[in-house]
Amino acid sequence: MFGKKLSEVNCGPGVTLLKLLAIAASLTVLPLNTVAEPESGLLTYKYKYGEGGVTLGRFNSIQGIVALDRKSSNRTLVVLADKGRDMVRVYTHDMQFVDKWGTSGDQHGEFKEPHGLAVDRKGKLYIVDTQNHRVQKTEVGSSNLRERPGKFLHAFGSKGTKEGQFINPTGIAIDAKGMLYVVDTGNHRVQKFSPEGKHLLSWGGFGTKPGQMRKPTHVVIDRNGDVLVADTANHRIQRFTAKGQFIDEFGSVGTGEGQFVEPKGMAIDSANSLWVVDRRNHRLQKFSGKGKFLGVYGARGESSGKFLFPEGISIDSVDNLYVADTRNNRVQVFAVNGLNNVTSR
Repeated sequence: MFGKKLSEVNCGPGVTLLKLLAIAASLTVLPLNTVAEPESGLLTYKYKYGEGGVTLGRFNSIQGIVALDRKSSNRTLVVLADKGRDMVRVYTHDMQFVDKWGTSGDQHGEFKEPHGLAVDRKGKLYIVDTQNHRVQKTEVGSSNLRERPGKFLHAFGSKGTKEGQFINPTGIAIDAKGMLYVVDTGNHRVQKFSPEGKHLLSWGGFGTKPGQMRKPTHVVIDRNGDVLVADTANHRIQRFTAKGQFIDEFGSVGTGEGQFVEPKGMAIDSANSLWVVDRRNHRLQKFSGKGKFLGVYGARGESSGKFLFPEGISIDSVDNLYVADTRNNRVQVFAVNGLNNVTSR
């Protein structure tokens, strides 16, 4: 084909390379967007991936997101809970598709509006199956053939108000001992379980006083072992011991520094700083380990570095920060400034 014009290269009956190129140009492709963005004092924008839709690479209301470091393969996997499609999806750290599983239903391995995600030390995935009022445990998958992606392992919970039951649970976190903390949103409480799903403790209850909650949604464990709860309808973050004892709180409703309008996902970086998704303010806020305001990033919008009703957040072992930019149906990835980020795996 060397020396020929594009229009002269024949790729089949009546088809030239020029025509193929024209067809290819008309297709919808979803590459990583790595356009350089201004660097803020808090974060450096890296890339984004996804948009709304039903085909591969398109999302419908991402809720949960968790970054899982796979030491065996020297890479980070990013797991997403796609609520609108009742599906869990797995990508590499640079958002290359790996696998997906799930469909709408109430059987094992099926979901109804999955939300929170957490991974234990053995690499097993816990999925908060919100409208089925339960938590499911599955494999994420690896080079080990016995670890089939999405393989169902265990489930616990049912609809109700008793201990061990849930009404529309959303968030989940795992502490250093493997204990599970599930945000029981409809019952306005947090419940603690063993890795096998045995109920250990509950605390909370509807109200605005310290220790009480109104529609909490997310939970995270800091490096001291304290349990931080996004008390969403009270527009504050509450801190508890692992035994459910109230320690302190911070935040109030508003648009100012350290204020929230529906705080949601939370994540802890390697310096024990807390990152909070401030959903209706379309931004992220950073706090010290003791709750002191350190900075804010983002605004409402569709361009890189802006958000539209974000929900979930996760930070990997090298302080890359992943945000579920929910209404924009995409994931945005940032580097936390001032920490030791690795750009590739």
